[in-house]
Amino acid sequence: MFISNFRGLPNTYFTYSSIKKIMFKNIFESRVFKSCRVLKVRIISKNKCNKQQNNRVFNSRTIHLFKNEPIMKKASLLVAGMLLTVCSVIGQYTETLNIEEAFDNVRLDGNVRLYLQEGSETKVNLETRNEKKMEDYRITVQNNTLYIGLRKKQRYGGTRKRHSSPRIKVNLTHPELKGVNVEGLVYVYSIDPVSSNSFSVKGDGLIRGKIEVDVQRLEVDLDGLCSMRFSGKADRSDLRLDGMGRINARDLETSKVHKSADGLTSIRVAKL
Repeated sequence: MFISNFRGLPNTYFTYSSIKKIMFKNIFESRVFKSCRVLKVRIISKNKCNKQQNNRVFNSRTIHLFKNEPIMKKASLLVAGMLLTVCSVIGQYTETLNIEEAFDNVRLDGNVRLYLQEGSETKVNLETRNEKKMEDYRITVQNNTLYIGLRKKQRYGGTRKRHSSPRIKVNLTHPELKGVNVEGLVYVYSIDPVSSNSFSVKGDGLIRGKIEVDVQRLEVDLDGLCSMRFSGKADRSDLRLDGMGRINARDLETSKVHKSADGLTSIRVAKL
């Protein structure tokens, strides 16, 4: 992505790799931001772009050179705005799970899209491109929690990188879900309002979603690059975001709200 007005480094390109804690200073309109968990930024000078040049990493106004690293490395993650845009992929392989153990929480780890629907019976339906992709995920129920996560797999002498994991779509029907805990590249959407005494959304990574609730208490605790929208009703709301992104709760009817935003973040709520 080409950005022409980057302070101190005109005509630069950006690609993004793994999540890191870095400090942004004097990037946009000389504003200074706190240290926040965002993506490591690779900066490549346009007028010096060739196969022999080294990649550069901007970290707190310091340029570090990485020797012997190809400059045109494929971006593993999209830039911030594009990254939060859903790129839909229709699953070609579908599997319905027969889960006998009871659970009221969900924990996701990997590249997952979760769709929540209320129903009298619990149903879990999974979609991937093919059956082989499904084998990369481990699905268990422990301590009243449905766990859907990547199996550890050796690749090129090390464990599999997060962005190399296959996408999986999870359609979950549940009578009373209490919480969702996510890690990785995760999208969470509610088809129906989530009804319960309390409901929590916690996570760390690249998180996006739209959730409607009908609860007494809503708790949101997120780190990383996030874009979440909440609507519906909650007697009390506790909203925390650390990193880069936003929580939009303007359509959430709530009597009491506590919010905490650190880093390059914003939390918007309806006026009480």
